[in-house]
Amino acid sequence: MPLLQDLTTENLKQFGIEGLSFTMPATTPKWAGENSNTPSITSDGDTLTLNYTANNWLAPFSGIINKADSTHPLSFNLQKADGSMVQEDGAVLRLFPQQILRMKRLLALKFEQDNAHSFERSAGQPLRQVPAFIFYSGSGAAGVTEGYVTAGEDLGFNGGMGFYDEQGYLLHPLYAASLVKSLLGLYPVLNIDNTLSNQLDAIIGSTGSQMIRLVTADGMPYSGDHIEGLTAVNAAIGLFTIDTYSGSDTSLKGELRRQAATAASGNFPPAKAARFFMGNITYCRMADTVPLVTFPAGLGANTPAHDFFTVKVVETEKYLLGDANSSFNGTQLEPKPFIRLHQNVSLLPTGNHLMGRLQTIFTPPLTEGLCAATAIDGTLPFPADENNVLWPQFPSVGSVTADNSFPALLKNEIKTNSRADFIPANGGGQPTDIRLKLTGIPAGAALRVYNRVFLTDAIIKRGDGAGGICTSTVAPFTGRTLDGELDLVLTDPLGLKRPDGTVTVPTNPELTFDLMINLNDGVNKRLYGAITLPVQSAAVTLPPAQPNNAIQPLAKKGICTAAILGLNTTSVTSVDFSSFENFVNSILTLCTDTQPRDACRLPTMARRDLLAASLKAGNWQALISGGSITAALHNALQDRGCPGTPGGKETSNTGLYTQQGQLAYDIGRMAFRRTTGFYDRIVQLADANWNEPAAAPVPGETETPGAANGTVCGAVLQNIAPYCETPELALLKAIIEPNISSIPASFDDLVNLVTGWINNINTGALPALLGTAAGRLKTELVNRLNTLKDNNALAESDKERLYNELKRELSASCYGRRDTQWALQEAIRNARQFIYIETPGFSFTQGSQSAGYTVDLVQELQDQLAAKPGLKLILCTPRQPDFAKKYDQWIRSEIKERFSIINNLPVKQIVAFHPIGFPGRPSNLEQTVVIADDVWALAGSSALRRRGLTFDGSSDVVVTDLQQSNGSSPLIKDLRIGLMKQRLGIPGNDTTSSRALQLQNIRTAFKMIRETLVAGGLGKIERLWNGHEEGIAYSDPTIDRELANPDGLEFNTLSAAVYTIFTDLAL
Repeated sequence: MPLLQDLTTENLKQFGIEGLSFTMPATTPKWAGENSNTPSITSDGDTLTLNYTANNWLAPFSGIINKADSTHPLSFNLQKADGSMVQEDGAVLRLFPQQILRMKRLLALKFEQDNAHSFERSAGQPLRQVPAFIFYSGSGAAGVTEGYVTAGEDLGFNGGMGFYDEQGYLLHPLYAASLVKSLLGLYPVLNIDNTLSNQLDAIIGSTGSQMIRLVTADGMPYSGDHIEGLTAVNAAIGLFTIDTYSGSDTSLKGELRRQAATAASGNFPPAKAARFFMGNITYCRMADTVPLVTFPAGLGANTPAHDFFTVKVVETEKYLLGDANSSFNGTQLEPKPFIRLHQNVSLLPTGNHLMGRLQTIFTPPLTEGLCAATAIDGTLPFPADENNVLWPQFPSVGSVTADNSFPALLKNEIKTNSRADFIPANGGGQPTDIRLKLTGIPAGAALRVYNRVFLTDAIIKRGDGAGGICTSTVAPFTGRTLDGELDLVLTDPLGLKRPDGTVTVPTNPELTFDLMINLNDGVNKRLYGAITLPVQSAAVTLPPAQPNNAIQPLAKKGICTAAILGLNTTSVTSVDFSSFENFVNSILTLCTDTQPRDACRLPTMARRDLLAASLKAGNWQALISGGSITAALHNALQDRGCPGTPGGKETSNTGLYTQQGQLAYDIGRMAFRRTTGFYDRIVQLADANWNEPAAAPVPGETETPGAANGTVCGAVLQNIAPYCETPELALLKAIIEPNISSIPASFDDLVNLVTGWINNINTGALPALLGTAAGRLKTELVNRLNTLKDNNALAESDKERLYNELKRELSASCYGRRDTQWALQEAIRNARQFIYIETPGFSFTQGSQSAGYTVDLVQELQDQLAAKPGLKLILCTPRQPDFAKKYDQWIRSEIKERFSIINNLPVKQIVAFHPIGFPGRPSNLEQTVVIADDVWALAGSSALRRRGLTFDGSSDVVVTDLQQSNGSSPLIKDLRIGLMKQRLGIPGNDTTSSRALQLQNIRTAFKMIRETLVAGGLGKIERLWNGHEEGIAYSDPTIDRELANPDGLEFNTLSAAVYTIFTDLAL
């Protein structure tokens, strides 16, 4: 140790601050290669750059310098004053992360002080920016020799020079020069220049400034509209001076204020003003004001002459919802989703977390309880609450004494003492299901059985199997170490059922399975492979049924028996496309309003929503995700076999929970639409239970939000094909079209108009089901609407609620909804650093022809990746799309389209992979999650393909968080990191390993994913699949691509020949 200390001391004596190498922000006051304190460096107020041509630049800081040109594009985004990304020839000097960190800490420590606005100062985070990149423009810079340079080193070129922070935002160059001068004044040791040259005074000039730059969510300059407290310098680039502060807060030099709202007819109506937020890009809680802190008086002569802030402005309606095309009649008619402000939101990373919240939501007493999913198992065990949802806290092992060790011969003992028996088939016939009784297993352990499935070409895979918790024991027995016992039921584990329904049982059948055991200590686990038991034909009874869960008693439930998801329980195999009326009549054959409600849908369409909401004591709670509430929802800790799961397919669920606010109410309204038909719903909506909650209280700048408010702004989105919500209302489409611009603005007038249209429907020529439904319109609906219209007890707010629901039902029944495509289009355009996508399916989103209702999101991605060379796209999608086996043509078509699309995107900017759950088992995804720059997120049941945005029924929540730090929302960033950890096999509680730390920065996360794929995926993820199986001849799908991936508005307009694929296919 003394030797090391001596060497360090000698190093510092000889080299000074340079002895610490790149860990310190060593700098120099000499930036131009001439022996003059007044070099001919000019400042360009339009580009916010410095220019120098007399000699060569000297490096202001040490760092790594790289050339930038068409063959060496930047791998990160630097955004110029006009908002475009740096793409011209030049060179970029990158400071080391340690230098940036120390500069930020020095800035926070010396240039700012503790006050109500600097709430991250103690963590070393300043409210002002520091340089992280310096870009030099010009052909001379593009010819630089790449490598390490030290501060003061001759760079060998001249030209333009611009400073950028970690997020790629531009700094005012005079502020950067002032900051360096002040740092050198406070810490002379940082100066590596032994001469007395000081060129900074000449750059800074004799007149100081207090500057601010406004940018929008995508980094483009903002004009300053609706903001007070500033004066324009160059509004075209978003540059302003800070007006003199006249308030009483002595820590401020200025304050930006949102302009007061105008009248509703003005250019800044109250609704728009309420959704207008701004905040400092370093850290903030975005609000209607932005405090601009002054420098401490103690700086004296070291006070920077030029001060500078960058403020982001977000108009949340456009930011979250995008711009729906107003030329589309559906856009003109449909009510927009509501933007909800200051909501309390929790993000749910796994299905177990969803189950915990389901229990919380539906724990009695309930005033209202609503639940919709593709399928609902009313006996699926739930955690007791939302806090203990992972093994070994859930499932509970009861009073059994847990065994927390593995005997040496456990596999042999299990094989010797266990048995497998066929379960007699209901109604007789050949049995296929098997009861597996495992004996001699560890008590209190979680077990998962994966039956072996034998495929063609001697390929073996792990089947879905079954699982459970060992809570029972048997009497000790000689030759058996442990006494735990567990009964499991495996559904056709031998694959005896053929597609044609016949069953063939081999002689002397055997069950071969792999057994995963997780001990109750939550740490130790073992996987025992290829255990084989003879299957006997003993008459056995089933294990006792599970008790009902909190969902089973609900009176309002919705499901979807879509054959394309493998959930079909109907025998509908044909559709009549001969006329619009016959087509709508066919839709009515695919639904039922009895509980649980199976809402109407188009042939091959799915409704993929997972919605749960309740009203208790006047407060709403709700969650949103995608998929089913069945055994597969128990899917946390997939690499351990999802301890405690009853079994099922390998899948993943992510969702969002919210409480005591308007966003929870909106999810409840969406669940109401899925669980209750319009005829009953419109009447029940008049009840006081459906009064909209009050707006959430606005939390202060540093106030900790409570249960009834938060920092999240969000909206509930819906996607649905036309003609499905209330199919018979689609008969009014031809009448609505010419009247689209004259829809009344009040409930009473709208009722009069709609009932008049309904009464003029000619029901005589309509096919049977549609004729009956149209008759209901004329009687039940007309009568109920008129009764509501004439109800004088209804308040104006009640009438407004009913008006919006009636108008929405008309619009959705005639045109469908496609809210998510507009939101995604806006998010893609705003993304500056990355887009992270997890989705059940990925394909094209626009067919061969564009229209006012279509959006080509693939082209949007291509355009943004080209315009922003540092933008990264990370795509996670299942190896095989989420269609049933009988829909093989749909599966193959999407795989082909997906592979083609991804391969045509810039290879250096995209990484795509397939998730793996338990080793050897590709994982499905039940929901879509899209995260942009860790500040915008969407979660729900849509899918990033044409059918997933315009055809299948789905609902999403789109959110942004007003609490931001260093360019990201901690809430949304934690969700993204949590998802990446699941995909890469990093423990959720790991925050210190190198792999976990790499996820903090998207560039290192992107690189780690790519390197993992290069290494073969390491059993955690798979490379993008092209659809080819080794040893099996490949053939292209024959299905029409626009039928496999349809648009709801075009589904019934295709050539008659393409529909022949439906023959004998359950729809």
